[in-house]
Amino acid sequence: MAGALRVNGKMLCPRCKIPMYYTSETVRDSRGVYITRYYLCPACRAKLVDERITITKSGDSVKAVFSVDGRTVIAFRVERPKKRR
Repeated sequence: MAGALRVNGKMLCPRCKIPMYYTSETVRDSRGVYITRYYLCPACRAKLVDERITITKSGDSVKAVFSVDGRTVIAFRVERPKKRR
């Protein structure tokens, strides 16, 4: 996280220099689920994204992407098993 400063185990806002809260936001829509975990400044509302998890469904498969600091760490697709006859 560019511009972030950690003091005594607490993340400080790059603008205000006060401790930030760690929080999570989940958004669901017709395409999938998007989870964002980030630090939030209670004073100026500055937001520093720590990680993103994106889960999308496409046909018979589900794709999951995990990103940290804006870089994809792991991505995989899971196919639904075919029914046996």
